[in-house]
Amino acid sequence: MSSSKLIYLYVPISEKEKVKSIGAKWHSGRRQWFITSEMDAAPFKEWIPILESNFNTRAISPFYLLKSKESCWKCGELSSVITFAADGVESKYNEKDRVMFNYISFLPERLSDFVGEIYKNYFIDYSKTTNSHYYINHCEHCTAVLGDFFMHMEPGNAFFPQSDEEASSIEVIQLKENGFVKLNTKTGYGVVDSIIKNGKFSIYNPEENS
Repeated sequence: MSSSKLIYLYVPISEKEKVKSIGAKWHSGRRQWFITSEMDAAPFKEWIPILESNFNTRAISPFYLLKSKESCWKCGELSSVITFAADGVESKYNEKDRVMFNYISFLPERLSDFVGEIYKNYFIDYSKTTNSHYYINHCEHCTAVLGDFFMHMEPGNAFFPQSDEEASSIEVIQLKENGFVKLNTKTGYGVVDSIIKNGKFSIYNPEENS
């Protein structure tokens, strides 16, 4: 079985014919150009982004995946969106203060592979707003970017419920019970306690999703 992986390119519209002519392929689902890891990457160097490869945070388990809904700014349809939370982050005190993560630019390989398989609309993309690459949710219907700022910072949006009742509509899936998870991320606090307390809680079972 081939272990080839896809390497996604970030290509200006004006250069699409150029990148196509030297062998890049078009991924219709993600609406991005790509090459495979078996190909010579040298001719595509200018379009391959330099992505974060180190972590700045160690999340303290339990570690959760949060799943909510957000209205797409482009097509108006509701789309499933995800992010992560934990019972704390490592510090010199190792205090347990629940935290939610945003602008995630690095996930451990196993978690990244899991996300890529189960949540195909959440992947690293370029954000004009932040001028950076991070794991961004995309509309399930039209693939429009659904950036973290509005979902995490605007009251009433996907990860900023205004009441326990709104929080109860968010799915809270425990992925890891003990230990640490390494991330490169920014952190937020605020309403995460309400989400984890009132959300639809479950524990991930790989056998049920195989």
